[in-house]
Amino acid sequence: MSTQGSGASPRRWHGVHKALADPLRIRLLEALWEMPQSARELADHVDLPADRLYYHLNQLERVGLIEIAEYRPLARGKVERVYTPAVTEPPQRCCQPQGNG
Repeated sequence: MSTQGSGASPRRWHGVHKALADPLRIRLLEALWEMPQSARELADHVDLPADRLYYHLNQLERVGLIEIAEYRPLARGKVERVYTPAVTEPPQRCCQPQGNG
């Protein structure tokens, strides 16, 4: 059976499940549902240093659960990313019962 037109491959959704297997990533995603935030703002929310969150944010971004909403200019020409939840839909096949006929 072909998966063309389903919107996402089962392998991609395996990555989503793997990304959500970490409770910290779920907390980050929940915080972003409230409002878009930078890594620094998220660090305050989860009480961890921002440099510990970049790996987790990258994992969420890589599987398409979050995206960069904007870039904020900081002092000395630096820029910080502001993250927001991505709008994603599960593939059509994922939620339909699979029958034999």
